[in-house]
Amino acid sequence: ESAIQGGNAYVLAIDGVIGARGGIPLIENGKLIGAIGVSGGTGSQDEVCAKAGTAAIKQ
Repeated sequence: ESAIQGGNAYVLAIDGVIGARGGIPLIENGKLIGAIGVSGGTGSQDEVCAKAGTAAIKQ
């Protein structure tokens, strides 16, 4: 989303990819180890839920 807001519309042209809020990568020691994805609410609601899940895992 930040890429789109920054004027980088190229991210809209990636086959099989839909840019939407609610997905957060899980990174540990600089490596991607997983992700949390939430869907069903508004983009803002999905993002809040995904961030809460990420915070719960980090505890």
